[in-house]
Amino acid sequence: MDKSEKTKGAAVAIIGSPNAGKSTLLNKILGKKISIVTDKPQTTEERILGINTEGNCQILFYDTPGIGKPIGERAARINRVAEHAAHEMDFLLFIIDTVKGFGENDRGILKNVAKLEKPIIVVLNKMDLSNNMKAVPIVEEISKAVKVAEFVPISAKTGDNVDKLLEVIRQYAPENPFLYDEDELTNLDDNFAAAEFIREQIYINSDNEIPYRTIVKIDTMEDAEDGSLNISAEIVADNERHRKMLIGHEGSFIKKVRLYARKRLKEYFERPVALELFVKAKKGGVDKKRRKR
Repeated sequence: MDKSEKTKGAAVAIIGSPNAGKSTLLNKILGKKISIVTDKPQTTEERILGINTEGNCQILFYDTPGIGKPIGERAARINRVAEHAAHEMDFLLFIIDTVKGFGENDRGILKNVAKLEKPIIVVLNKMDLSNNMKAVPIVEEISKAVKVAEFVPISAKTGDNVDKLLEVIRQYAPENPFLYDEDELTNLDDNFAAAEFIREQIYINSDNEIPYRTIVKIDTMEDAEDGSLNISAEIVADNERHRKMLIGHEGSFIKKVRLYARKRLKEYFERPVALELFVKAKKGGVDKKRRKR
């Protein structure tokens, strides 16, 4: 980029109901997986920053937790993370799963974000599995309820029309300096990223009870002489019963988590990874305090 050229930039919150495709969209935009994806609701627990720089425009995308019915302190905290992010952004991407349709949870989210009086781009996701017959009523209902900057149909999974979405977003970016180097994709701490990819495999491979009451802590992360990365992590279960389930019969479950987590970590760090996992139970549970990076 010509240093004399004026630069544009904006901070954008990706918001929506659980499993609408927010993390999948962010990963597709970046061309690299930085935000974990599972079929369980509220997998994302913190704001994840993705940086897209093209030409004279830098967009900071914040993948936020899915906003759902706040059952329990954990869910309520996750909702607060997403809602606070929306307040701080320049404008919003509101993701809707067109397969499920525009439900009551979506209506509640839209009602709340409309009060912020910020530009809203409605992203009609999963159009590869849906059709215009489902999308049109959604567009009509939202148009009657709030002022929307744009409606953009996409498939975050296949990438269809994501380039068009980026074009639309850049149109709304004001003149601003770049906040990050042009080659940066995220500001994630390596320890946090590693813990997230391990946690992802616990979510994917276990039932609904275990992952929400489990935390992952990175004990050590060291460079090896051969250029690989050595990671040692501790998985803390809520109780002894969960600890045994995380280990599995003859270590079968934790071996599976280690196998697939190593693959994800290798892709993320772009080098071989040696991974050690240890499982323990925490007396009193792990859901009492906020998770720490």
